[in-house]
Amino acid sequence: MNPVISLKNVSKIFHRRRWLSLSDGNNIVRAVDDVTVSIDEGQSVGLAGESGCGKTTLGRLISGLYEPTEGTVVINGRNINEGSREIRQQVRRNCRMIFQNLDAALNPFMTVQHILEEPLKVHTKKTKSECNRRIEQVLESVNLPRSFKNEYPHTLSGGEKRRVSVARAIVVPPKILIADEPVSALDVSIRAQIIDLFQNLREELKLTMVFISHDLGVLNDVCDRLLVMYDGKIVEDAPIEKLRERSLAHPYSRKLTESVLQISVDSRQ
Repeated sequence: MNPVISLKNVSKIFHRRRWLSLSDGNNIVRAVDDVTVSIDEGQSVGLAGESGCGKTTLGRLISGLYEPTEGTVVINGRNINEGSREIRQQVRRNCRMIFQNLDAALNPFMTVQHILEEPLKVHTKKTKSECNRRIEQVLESVNLPRSFKNEYPHTLSGGEKRRVSVARAIVVPPKILIADEPVSALDVSIRAQIIDLFQNLREELKLTMVFISHDLGVLNDVCDRLLVMYDGKIVEDAPIEKLRERSLAHPYSRKLTESVLQISVDSRQ
């Protein structure tokens, strides 16, 4: 099976402004360091690690929001950083990202209708009435009433904002979905609903998913493969069963596992 996501020797370097640095030392930050990994069609892959390890940067590299400093990112057989503008736009149409910071991701001056309408205008040639029908369909698919299209983000709860962000990512059906901490800062009952939503969408849309989270319990529920990052590197690549069995190979992975009080092994049975 040909991988839909293929990274080869990918690194991303950021340069810290000197006035932000607390020392006179190295001002280079290697957020992602020589990562090589492939993900097959239909897989749901969890990307775990502590804050600052490079998870979000890697997700942005896959989605084309960042260009690698070194290495190649190939999506559906196409190097997204060497193609034409049209090719890059096509790749990004098929690879969508759900961002962690809901307040920054949703324009507070736009209604839900306009937020969901933007991707349709960019990636399709639908008429106004066709856009309206699609927006109502996608709101129903994320379990929100059609009336929500007239709401502004500040009137919504955290769980409702999360559903709107998911709706925006799938309003033009993607092939790859990257979700960055999609259940963080949500109540337990709302987290369970969002997890169920992702599982249903994966089956319905035949999605390849990259699920970024520091919560191994969440990844256990939604993923069939686990990648663990540490200091910009992938230090573990294992089937999710290794997590349930607590038999991960790398010492850092085992330490992460020990920090989880209880993982439900029955949740996917």
